[in-house]
Amino acid sequence: MSGNESQKNKLLLVARLLWERSDGQHQLSAGELIRLLEQQGISAERKSIYRDIAALRQAGMDIACGRGEGSGYYLASRTFEPAELKLLVDAVQASASISVSKSRSLIKKLQGLTSIYQAKDLNRQVYVSGRAKTENEALIYNVDALHEAINSAKKISFRYYEYAPDKKLRPRRGGEIYTVSPYMLCWDDEKYYLVAYHERYVGLSHFRVDKMKYITILDQGVVRCDVDITGYAAKTFGMFAGKTERVEMEIPDKQIGVVIDRFGKNVFTAPAGEGRIAVSFDAAVSPAFFSWVFMLGDSVITHPEHVRRQYAELLGHAAAMHSGAGTDLNTADKTDKTDKTDKTDKTEVNG
Repeated sequence: MSGNESQKNKLLLVARLLWERSDGQHQLSAGELIRLLEQQGISAERKSIYRDIAALRQAGMDIACGRGEGSGYYLASRTFEPAELKLLVDAVQASASISVSKSRSLIKKLQGLTSIYQAKDLNRQVYVSGRAKTENEALIYNVDALHEAINSAKKISFRYYEYAPDKKLRPRRGGEIYTVSPYMLCWDDEKYYLVAYHERYVGLSHFRVDKMKYITILDQGVVRCDVDITGYAAKTFGMFAGKTERVEMEIPDKQIGVVIDRFGKNVFTAPAGEGRIAVSFDAAVSPAFFSWVFMLGDSVITHPEHVRRQYAELLGHAAAMHSGAGTDLNTADKTDKTDKTDKTDKTEVNG
């Protein structure tokens, strides 16, 4: 190796040593850098270390020098602060949409963005929850492919899977190839969903991305759908499809925070007397929406009438099922058979 090549390698190695082995609490003196370089078979003098530090600073590395006994050089700033990396590690570890093995791989990469000492803190930060994580190792690549299809306005095809009673994934609809027009990806309840137009249904359908396999981007343009995509996710509950309605309710005033958290401060409100508030908002009416209404406790749907009646019938049906009394399972089904058939199919692809 020529002297010039050795010097270039030394400069790169000094940069790597500062990246991996230094931070505000762990500094490297010129003598320590010389010793670490010698372990790599590269000899150096103090003056050359000073020149390397100056060159790296000029190249943009934020290298600081401590003061006092035992001080030395260290990388003062990085792309991510330790607190930011801990936040990212927590998000990766807790995400149900990232498999266990992929979580470990991503966390290891995140640890490489800081010193070996702060990386240990990230290890201690990891919290292994008892929640289920996806077994689909290809999910992050599916997300990348879906973004590409959405940005290029191309249709996609895929197979969709569901869990069978034996707890194994099986192809839905006998392995049918789904062909849809993808519009956007949503993150709901720690899972990725694709919002897409499917020609079998009227309106939009939702697909759990971790249950999609063999995604192929087709050489066909998407079918345009007259839907406000930007406001769509805010109106949808649990990524269950449903007809968007202007819903009016009366709620206890202590529950206004729950409504604002879901719909924002632009939700309409008015006093309703006796510690209650009238609210109205646009929502996709679905079983998930009704479960949210039930969570509000002493609250009532006041308009529209057919939504109020549907909710009341759902509550009555659930009460009868739990009371052990003879239950006519067809009661709720008879409300609107044509509409329910369509919604059943749509719920199926919601996963």
